[in-house]
Amino acid sequence: MKLNYLQLILYYSLLLAVAGCTQVISSRAEMYQWINEPANGLLQSKRVEDLVFTMKYLPPAFLAEKEMRTQENHNLQVYDSLKSRHEGFYTFLLHFQVDDPNEAQAFSRDVMYEGAQSFQHFQQRAMHLNFNMRDFITLNRKGESIQPALSRLENTYSLTNSRHLYLVFDKKQMDLLPDDTAPLDIRFNDELFNTGIHHFVFHPSDLKKVPAISYLQL
Repeated sequence: MKLNYLQLILYYSLLLAVAGCTQVISSRAEMYQWINEPANGLLQSKRVEDLVFTMKYLPPAFLAEKEMRTQENHNLQVYDSLKSRHEGFYTFLLHFQVDDPNEAQAFSRDVMYEGAQSFQHFQQRAMHLNFNMRDFITLNRKGESIQPALSRLENTYSLTNSRHLYLVFDKKQMDLLPDDTAPLDIRFNDELFNTGIHHFVFHPSDLKKVPAISYLQL
């Protein structure tokens, strides 16, 4: 179902009002640029030798628009419903990759085998990444600690020097206040690649300041 004319007028009037006081993102490319700009506070990276771990926050608006594209109905009601649902969670993407100075060499090194001492070690790593990441990652805030409600490893069917792991934390499991400024600390105890304990700290003010989007295909 398409938006009627009045709904479209109201939607774009709202965007114009928002644009008067803040930035508006007008394309998916701009949204990707915003998320991947470290200065915006949604992305942090840690490097240990040739392994790079990047933790990235995925805003509800980004996730809702992406999910809406997979559905039959593209309208504002569907988008708002999806966005409201995603706002109940913190969704992060953990990207880990081999970053060899020799680019050709890097692409020939499958990150899943990186540092594995045996095939059994590789199998154990794959099992943990697919099913047991709750044992290695927590979201910590003001003395509270919660495990991911969902973790999902992106499947690939060939050798690749990088992989993605989606992490979803349920906000209802934390005692959150609307104006709370306490930082969120994602603690990754890396017993998979044996690189130690990593902390990725995000500030609520950065997570909330993502601009409105104007590229909805309604």
